[in-house]
Amino acid sequence: MVSTRKDVNMINSSAYLLVVHGSRNSFYAQQLRDLTFSVRQKLDLLQVTCDLDVAYLELGNQSLSEKIIEFGNQLERKGYKNLKVLPLFLLSGTHVINDIPFEVEVSRQKCSLQIEILPHLGRSLSLISLLCAEYERQENLDHHKDSSIERILFCHGTSLQKGNEEIEGLAGKINAHVAYWSIKPNLHSVIAKLALNDPQQIMIMPYFLFTGKIIDAIASEVEELQKELSCELKLLPPLTQIDGFSDIIVNILLTEK
Repeated sequence: MVSTRKDVNMINSSAYLLVVHGSRNSFYAQQLRDLTFSVRQKLDLLQVTCDLDVAYLELGNQSLSEKIIEFGNQLERKGYKNLKVLPLFLLSGTHVINDIPFEVEVSRQKCSLQIEILPHLGRSLSLISLLCAEYERQENLDHHKDSSIERILFCHGTSLQKGNEEIEGLAGKINAHVAYWSIKPNLHSVIAKLALNDPQQIMIMPYFLFTGKIIDAIASEVEELQKELSCELKLLPPLTQIDGFSDIIVNILLTEK
């Protein structure tokens, strides 16, 4: 749930920019619009008045720095002094550590606003509660609460050790095994290993914001693997389809100083 605040009809001194990786896929853009609409709705419910926009890091019509400068100029005319940038990224990869700070620094040369980069989404402790609650909800739906169930957290992965260590730490807190898309161990090998324990079900949580080509590919892989296994494989929805996900974004925006 969105945190309760005492101040109502609040005109926020900061504006916000949500930064995503980007895609040329129109369905990706629609999912982003849906997420942004949900965040705006919840800000309205809290009677928080602020400007909120989104930007692509890659594959957009303009660079991130150009988007920040354009948005910043609009905000200055409205009297804003501060812009907070929230990277909607789930681990500390190259984009979070290098690319976004570089683009923000470029924009600072042509924008007089105070621009702050908030900790990326994957740093939010609320994600742990969200993932645990979703695993448990799915177990209850299937009446497997007291059965033998294995959990997998399926992530993209990164070449940077720090990012993968974050994922390993998160998985440990939610009692899940990690499988990766871009590095080892991959999903096939993790499922094969867990199947040796003869569980009733293996539940796979995609640690991705949106559905897309990777999720589609994994769904096909899971379907093929299911033919070889006696246990049930269940692929869960990505994060933005989980109830309460946009609440996490709102809380980050309103509580990060």
